[in-house]
Amino acid sequence: MPGNSAARSTGATMPKKTTKPNQRTAKPMRDQCARPVVVRGAPNLGKHRVTSETSVNVRVDPEPGPAAREWDFALIVAGIAELTEKVLDKLYESGCDDATIGLQHGLVYIEFSRVAGSLEDAVRSAISDVYNAGVGAEVLRVDECDLVTQAEIGRKIERSRQMVHQYITGQRGPGGFPPPACHLSGASPLWAWCEVSQWLARHNLIRPEESHQAVVIESINSSLERRRLPPGILDRIKSVFTELGI
Repeated sequence: MPGNSAARSTGATMPKKTTKPNQRTAKPMRDQCARPVVVRGAPNLGKHRVTSETSVNVRVDPEPGPAAREWDFALIVAGIAELTEKVLDKLYESGCDDATIGLQHGLVYIEFSRVAGSLEDAVRSAISDVYNAGVGAEVLRVDECDLVTQAEIGRKIERSRQMVHQYITGQRGPGGFPPPACHLSGASPLWAWCEVSQWLARHNLIRPEESHQAVVIESINSSLERRRLPPGILDRIKSVFTELGI
C-alpha cells in the first residue's frame, strides 16, 4: 500500500506534519481493547507503514484468487517485547504483509485482512507466518472468545437482550435453546457461542456460515491452548478417562 515511511531516528529534529482526521489510514483497534502503545521515534521501516498514532501497519493488498475472499481476524501474540525495525521486517518478510500490528496490554495484537479460500486457511496460514518469522513469537489465540453473555448473544445476532431471553426461556422460537456452559447458578451465566450459533443456524436465525466460522475459531483456539499445557498433563487426563471407561 502506498504511503510515507517513518523517518529514521538520527537525533535530528524532523518537521512536524499535520494529518487531517479523515486521512487516517490505520484500522481502529477493537472497542474492548485498551488503546495500543504508540511506537514513537520509529525507525525507517521501508515497506512498513507507520500510522499517525496507534500502531504499525504492514498492510499490502494481495490479489484475490478465483475462489478466495478477504477474512478479517486478529491474533494475540506473546514473546515480543518491542516492535523494533528488525521484528517488523521479519514479520513482513515471513508473510504478515496484510496485517496491522500494535501493542495491547503488553502483548502484540496483529489484525489481519487475509485473502484465502476459507477462514480456516486464512487463520492457519497467518499463524504459520508469525512462527516462521523467527522472532520468538508465541501465538496465544485468535481474538474471539467462545463464552458469551446473554447481551453479547444479542449483539452478535442484532436482537434485543429481551428477545434473546425469550429464546432462552422458550417464549419465542422453536425451543431447545442450549443451556449455559458455566456460571449456571450465578446472576450472569455464560453460553458457548459455538453451541448457540449452531442452534441459531439450525433455525434460520443466522447464516450457517456464521456458525461454521465460530466452530473453526474455537477449534483453533482449543488447539493453541493445548500446546501451552504442562508436559504430560494430557496423558494423565487420558489415563483417568481410560480407567473410567470413557
